[in-house]
Amino acid sequence: MEAMNKTKQVKPFQVILITCSLILMLTSCASQKTSDVAVGDASEATPSTESTPVSTSQQGVESSSEAPTKQDEQSQPSEVTPAVQLAEIAESCKQQPYVEYEKQAREHIQHGWEATQAQRFGIGFRDKAEYEKWKATHNPLFAKVSNICGQLSNCAKQNPKDKAQKCTSELQRFEQWQALAKRFVDKVKVVESTQPPMLCSLTPSVDDPSQCYALLADQIEQTCQAPACNEAANCFRGVYFLDDAINQAKLACSFVGQELANCRGYLEATGRRKAEVKQCVDAYNQIQVEILPVL
Repeated sequence: MEAMNKTKQVKPFQVILITCSLILMLTSCASQKTSDVAVGDASEATPSTESTPVSTSQQGVESSSEAPTKQDEQSQPSEVTPAVQLAEIAESCKQQPYVEYEKQAREHIQHGWEATQAQRFGIGFRDKAEYEKWKATHNPLFAKVSNICGQLSNCAKQNPKDKAQKCTSELQRFEQWQALAKRFVDKVKVVESTQPPMLCSLTPSVDDPSQCYALLADQIEQTCQAPACNEAANCFRGVYFLDDAINQAKLACSFVGQELANCRGYLEATGRRKAEVKQCVDAYNQIQVEILPVL
């Protein structure tokens, strides 16, 4: 009986010990879990040095330090070297702008002649003779440009490695004649709204307006300084001044009531002019340097 009582007395104490042990274990696990969660949250909340974002002010400094370099690169013009120009022209002369100029000029001349035939006041050519002169200048002008382009293309093909050095003169010559073709188009395209300016011949002619001789004299002097060039330039400039004398003769004949066909002063002045132009053309043909027309 005494042993059984001891057993009964021990049991409550054991229960208490077991209960305390369980409470301690649960508390320890809970605290350990809480500390783990806290550590994990702290590690996620604190960014690493590598992922630290750059502030707005820092971005501005970095972008401002890079921007001038990019802008400078973009602002640099892309220069077209003579070698690139020659390569492009060597591909095909038919792709050059003068081909389109030729079509435009032909269309403008035709439209101007249609306006002349319709007798539209102040539009088109002044008469059939002027139309014929524009038409007669069109074909040889663009044939000349095409021929020069072909010469440049052949030079570039014959000198593939050093064409930029050996074909420079051909390139410059082609560019000058193509610019002349553009000038021809610009002058004739006004026929659709008014009358075009007076046209100068490709080669000096006796029926050219007086200003053509003055312009040609300047062109000759700018191109060469040889004695033959100076002689031709002075000769054409003399024709320009001689036209002033012809105009004065016209006024004098009109003042006395004489017709130009019977007025001695006018006939003598025009005769001198015709002989002077012939002499100038002969001097012009003796120049060994190509003189670009003035149109």
